[in-house]
Amino acid sequence: MYEFDLDEFSLSTGRGVELYNVRLLKMNGGEDTPERRQTIIDIHIDRHKLLEDYRATDVTDKSRFVELNERMVQIEYRLQDAWGFPRDPNYHSYWFQVHHCTCPKLDNMDFLGSEARYINFSCPVHGK
Repeated sequence: MYEFDLDEFSLSTGRGVELYNVRLLKMNGGEDTPERRQTIIDIHIDRHKLLEDYRATDVTDKSRFVELNERMVQIEYRLQDAWGFPRDPNYHSYWFQVHHCTCPKLDNMDFLGSEARYINFSCPVHGK
């Protein structure tokens, strides 16, 4: 039998592949267990389902985007909880990676960790 001491590997969610980083989990005081892995997979499955909801939403349906955006925030918090990070919206990154979003991706990645957000006012998802 082979033994592997993998610190980083991919987990298939059935809807995509997500990185699972054991060192990061342990740095945050978390324990690598099958239950923890399943929790993280389940949250990513929920995120992928939500991304499908964004894709299916008509670009003119602002109220639907408000609802979807609120759900994305909750998923981001659930991921932070599962990984042992403090709940901090300044580290949320999936909000600008959704279908129909025209907010600048690279600028928002640069702002990650700060309160700054670069919103394209004509963005159907986040604009006014």
